[in-house]
Amino acid sequence: MSALQIFLFGNVRVVYGQESLQVKLTRTTQALLAYLLVYRHRSHSREVLAGLLWANHTEERARSCLNTTLWRLRRTLASEDIPRSDYLIIPSALEISFNLESNHWLDIAVFEDQVSQVLARPVEAMSLMATQQLEQGLQFYIGDLLEGFYDDWALCERERLRGLYLNGLIRLMRYYQHHHDYEKSLIYGQQILQHDPLREEI
Repeated sequence: MSALQIFLFGNVRVVYGQESLQVKLTRTTQALLAYLLVYRHRSHSREVLAGLLWANHTEERARSCLNTTLWRLRRTLASEDIPRSDYLIIPSALEISFNLESNHWLDIAVFEDQVSQVLARPVEAMSLMATQQLEQGLQFYIGDLLEGFYDDWALCERERLRGLYLNGLIRLMRYYQHHHDYEKSLIYGQQILQHDPLREEI
């Protein structure tokens, strides 16, 4: 089991290891961690982060808020067995990124990997194993990304992952249609309409 489990679908949750100890994070600390994870494949300028997450503050105040929040995040993610620097990479005074090599599990990463792999092939080429993988991947979507966050960056990524989720449901509906299992196809069609009532092709 990963030392750190991070859930960004629905409400943000951070849980440690086998004991499932939930880590308490302030709202701003959640926002910083979430941004680093949503855009986890690149490093981020401190200046950009400060301006993005504290847009209503002066530059000096925004930098101060970022430094304080970063300190809180590093302190919170640290434990007796895990070095404070393990989860965050700070190569210089100017950049920050999340350490993708660290011992962690991230729901949006697993969701995206499993669903995208299956959607990359046509419905006619889907095996039963691929179908099960897709169904399992979609189960991680327990709610929209970062519920309660309304920043532009969060809304943009929320819509992208929501679209991926709906495409996964559509693929399952068509898979079961293709194999003449109309009962299961109907179930997935109903789920699609629950999330997108105006979708015309369902």
